[in-house]
Amino acid sequence: MISVERTYDVALLDSIIRNPAIYVGMCDDKCPKSAALVSVGAMVDAFIFILVRNDNDPCGCFIYEPHGRTFAVHTALLPVCRGRNAINAAILSLDWVFERTECEKVTSYAFSDSPQV
Repeated sequence: MISVERTYDVALLDSIIRNPAIYVGMCDDKCPKSAALVSVGAMVDAFIFILVRNDNDPCGCFIYEPHGRTFAVHTALLPVCRGRNAINAAILSLDWVFERTECEKVTSYAFSDSPQV
């Protein structure tokens, strides 16, 4: 069963972002070559991190970046949370954000060749 919750757990978030199944798809030419050099620590207070769990096991997160009342969302889902699980997680995550923040609109983009983002 998929569930979501807000988290400030930098170590947990870093472990998700640094996972090779995610990191390779999230990187652009500005990313460090080594995932070990990446941390969400500086962003945890400015962004909203929604942890995704599958049967209580962490399996990814959504990263909401507020821009006024419009939020940009970034997706980081492990293979166990793709397909139907990803759709369920996205719906739950959006519900959470719209119910608990001033967000009125969410924008995002996705790479056609990167299912993890």
